[in-house]
Amino acid sequence: MTCPACAHENRPGAKFCEECAAPLRRACAGCGAELRPTAKFCDECGAPTGTAPRPTAPPHATAAEPADTRKVVTILFGDLVGS
Repeated sequence: MTCPACAHENRPGAKFCEECAAPLRRACAGCGAELRPTAKFCDECGAPTGTAPRPTAPPHATAAEPADTRKVVTILFGDLVGS
């Protein structure tokens, strides 16, 4: 994907240029219309964009922390008065 700001050639699917950090736009392969980042189909011609649907997490879990994650916790008790 060529950057519109500096003409640097970036990897396919990049969101920002690795040379100048300008945002890269996705274009439809069928008609050339600009696509939104989450589009599965072009809203101009209906062509599929080739992006797979994103997996959804259960409501009680986040992507960063699954529900079955164990954590190590350290607790310190101290009695300073009357020792």
